[in-house]
Amino acid sequence: GLPLDELRQRDRERTRRTLAWRAAALLGLVLALGTGGTLAYRQDRMERLEALGREAMMQEEPVKAAVFLSGSYSMGNESRDLRIMLEQAMRSVDMLSGVHADDAEGVVVAAFSDDGRRLVGTGKNGSVSVWRADNGNRLLRLQAAQGDRRRAYFLAGGAELALLYDDGRVEVVDAATGKAGREARLPFEPLAESLRLSPNLQQAVWETRDGLRTMVYDLGRLAVALELAPVCRQEQWVGQQLLCLRAGASGAVLWQYPLSTSARPWALPLGMAVHRFALDSQGRRAALATADGELRIVQLPGGKTLAQVRHPGGVDILKFSADGRMVASAGWSGTVLVWAAATGQLRLNLHAHNGRVRDLHFLPESQRFATLGEDGALKTWNLQNGAMLSVAQHNHGFLTASALAPDGRQLASFARAPANMDLQRENLEPTLKVWNLDETGPAASFGSGDAAAQAFLNEDNTRLLFANTAAPSTVWDTANGRKLSELAPYGSSGEVAFNPAATAVATPQGVFEVASGKQKFGFAGHDKTPCCVAWSRDGKLLASGSEFAVQLWDAEHGALLHSLQVEGNYPAMAFALDGKRLAVTSNQGVAIFDTGSGQVLARYRAPLGLVWGIEATSDGQRFRLGTNAVMVEIDATSAKEMRRFGSGSLASAMSACKQRVTFSSRGDASTLVSDLKTGQVIATLAAPDSALSKLDCDAANQYYLTGGRSGSAILWSAATAKPLMRFSGHMPQRVEVGFLAQPGQALLSGARDGIATRWTFEEEERYPEIIARRIACRVPLALDGYVLQPRRIDHGACLRERTW
Repeated sequence: GLPLDELRQRDRERTRRTLAWRAAALLGLVLALGTGGTLAYRQDRMERLEALGREAMMQEEPVKAAVFLSGSYSMGNESRDLRIMLEQAMRSVDMLSGVHADDAEGVVVAAFSDDGRRLVGTGKNGSVSVWRADNGNRLLRLQAAQGDRRRAYFLAGGAELALLYDDGRVEVVDAATGKAGREARLPFEPLAESLRLSPNLQQAVWETRDGLRTMVYDLGRLAVALELAPVCRQEQWVGQQLLCLRAGASGAVLWQYPLSTSARPWALPLGMAVHRFALDSQGRRAALATADGELRIVQLPGGKTLAQVRHPGGVDILKFSADGRMVASAGWSGTVLVWAAATGQLRLNLHAHNGRVRDLHFLPESQRFATLGEDGALKTWNLQNGAMLSVAQHNHGFLTASALAPDGRQLASFARAPANMDLQRENLEPTLKVWNLDETGPAASFGSGDAAAQAFLNEDNTRLLFANTAAPSTVWDTANGRKLSELAPYGSSGEVAFNPAATAVATPQGVFEVASGKQKFGFAGHDKTPCCVAWSRDGKLLASGSEFAVQLWDAEHGALLHSLQVEGNYPAMAFALDGKRLAVTSNQGVAIFDTGSGQVLARYRAPLGLVWGIEATSDGQRFRLGTNAVMVEIDATSAKEMRRFGSGSLASAMSACKQRVTFSSRGDASTLVSDLKTGQVIATLAAPDSALSKLDCDAANQYYLTGGRSGSAILWSAATAKPLMRFSGHMPQRVEVGFLAQPGQALLSGARDGIATRWTFEEEERYPEIIARRIACRVPLALDGYVLQPRRIDHGACLRERTW
């Protein structure tokens, strides 16, 4: 009974509602898909940036890693792993007080003013810039005309700049405004690349292009101060005296020329082919080195030899400390040796860098020195004990030169590349960086610096022993780096072990007290020097093993309890947890002895191949054997085989992390970590160092620390089995590693260099905005998708950072 028009209106309304519902549903679906796609993209980008940062950290390029990791952090990635990597990467960024990348072709020379407040740099293209040294603000920029190759230096007092052109022009300009003042042309044709400046910023030295003369030019008077022939191969300044090294018929000859008096020059025949030489600040001693590493220290002016030593691998750098008491030699091997100048006694032996040492500077207070290496690392060291005080990474593989501020608080590093070298093609970073040397780094080192036979940590990593067969062994407190005692050398290779309380050390020579270094008792009764030692859990019993014999000792009183006859040449031994039984390995298996009577309780025999280790399990019910093929657990009383697991010939350890896990290295450069209770693989660590020899876990079981034979250690996330960072600084060798009691501290030590390094890692706590601002102010790199591109420093970010 409804009118037709009303039916039509109802139908239209129903159609409109249906279309509206469908449009709303479609819009919701589009929004959901868009939101899901955005979230998926965001998550994928955060993960990829974190992975790129992780890769840069493993390649030891923390400045680049900081850019990647900060990008992920700014997007909301606040995982603990990322924040640990970011905090470590930012250590290098925080040490930077200025970064200058205006000259894309690199800087050929940089120098501080004599008050240390300003820095001048000359680009490869001839441009000149002056910056404030403390914050990197540019004060002056002089563009170079086409072909104007030149170098700029502050003159004494810092009010003027000397512009020294390759074509022989000299121009003196105002250092504040760049306004031209005086100019001249050299009265000789200079060899441009031979230019050196005197320490007092008053004289410039060139060789003539014909290679026949050395010319000393006074930059204040714009006149030649001294003409020397034949040419000086090297020269050193002491006040107003120039010492010139020349070749002679029977070796090098050292000439001394006064510049400000009428005194006659003198000559000192050296009788050796000198490759490098250095003078102390008073000109009283000279250090002379041949290319193959012979080093001689002589008294001046008479030439009396004070010391004659050798630097293995050759010397490329030779410098005296500011007070003249020490002289350092460094070369291609990455080793730095520090000698007493008066006697030639070796004070420090440091494997400072992997690859060539590029530069070395003693700081003016004579308590520290800084080194720059071909590995791109900048390190500062304690001159008294060789402890590494800070480390920052300029750029991996960076070929560097450097300049030290007069007060020693800042150092500028840059690429001094040949004129025909393309820095971009050679993958070299063309930036000039200024480092604050007062910033502390994540690492601190301790040790004597003398090579040792082996390095051992006790069970809880509180004590470290550098064990020596011919020289005294040393015991160190890992918490504070203090040397506790020296022990007598033990004469032959063999095991060394701390007792559980870390109050005594057993060596092949006997038992020594950690506190005093005194010997408590020796291992009398062995026909041959013992090779192996083992302590009971309570520290009251001690076993010493030699060829076919084991002696059982009362460790408190040094009394021999039993002489046990065994079948193995070099037995491995372990006490049961209650100390009532002792298991001894041989090629035929295992014998279990009663420690009270010395009688054999049980034997285990099986074709296992070489048995290289044994330990008591944490439940006290079994002994665990490590062999070249498998791992076996036997009953601690009956010697019955209870379990056999693992396979392969690359087993690395029976247990680690207080018997929570075991690990084994494989031939594909990976390491399997297995749960000791179940035998199941819980992590596969794809390690760059394929021969891992040590693994430790932190107290919360969240991180692994692994050491191999490369001289470095790697920190891993236990949850993801991904590497977070590499700890380095030791020469290639097997390193001992362990977590320390204080959270966020790891220790690695190398016997070959006699140094232990304590690394600190924490979580980054600063806001993402602060991190991003600091990177924008100090790092001339920006993210372009997933690639880093060069960019100019954001000086606005620097200003906002200072006013934050």
